Amino acid sequence: GRASIVSGVVCITVAADGTATFTTTGAQTNADFTDVDTMFELNDDHTFAITARTGGANQEVFIDDLVIVTGDFDTDGDGLSNAYEIQNGLNPASAEGDDGADGDPDGDGLSNLEESQLGTNPQSDDSDGDGLKDNVETGTGIYVDANDTGTNPANADSDGDGFGDGVEDPTVPFVDANQPGTDPNRSDTDGDGLGDADELAAGRNPTQQDQPSSYAQDFESYPDGATDLSDGSLIASNGNVNASVQDGQLLLTENTNSNNAAFHIPALKGSSGGFTVKFD
Repeated sequence: GRASIVSGVVCITVAADGTATFTTTGAQTNADFTDVDTMFELNDDHTFAITARTGGANQEVFIDDLVIVTGDFDTDGDGLSNAYEIQNGLNPASAEGDDGADGDPDGDGLSNLEESQLGTNPQSDDSDGDGLKDNVETGTGIYVDANDTGTNPANADSDGDGFGDGVEDPTVPFVDANQPGTDPNRSDTDGDGLGDADELAAGRNPTQQDQPSSYAQDFESYPDGATDLSDGSLIASNGNVNASVQDGQLLLTENTNSNNAAFHIPALKGSSGGFTVKFD
């Protein structure tokens, strides 16, 4: 006799970790499988192939209204993508307790939803490991106090000056590299044109505008090959054209392609009114 027609809707979702959810509705025998391990290796360059498997019977499969959507899925509807939850040790199939949007498994005062928006780890109260709790690093760029540092909770050195956010505290006086007294949101705390790290390397206070008006260097106390004088200067090589200290002198070279090495000296106060350079 004539074969009967069975219709239904099939939905297959594959998460970032390769697990699949398979559901059918409207068919004679519906299926509902969640987080099934598969052999999928997800790759943007892979093509999609859909084939008919009829169990050996001589039957036909008709497909209509085919839609494929890529992107982050949210199985439990808690506002957190499956990929984020899997990556950060949360259950993508549960919107309750510590796994939900309002959960706070690391106890830092930030909900999972807030941490996903900040790009921080909901399982660590100090995601970037800088010594500051995620909830005090407010990301405003303005230091208020120890409870509102204005720093980026996902970056251990928000201003990129070489000092970790947890070390920089502008409410304490300058002592040394362990207590620079600098602002974690400003790479040049005192605004004198010299970066905090350069000032410290030169033995100057990075919290006071003490920009020098002169520079002197005899290069005699440095070993051959030295490229870091720890005085705020920069010995810069260019490709295979090198510069360094040799025999108590600064060696600068140039090749036939006019590539040359250079020696950079920090800005000097008063140079806008003229200056004199002398060397032998």
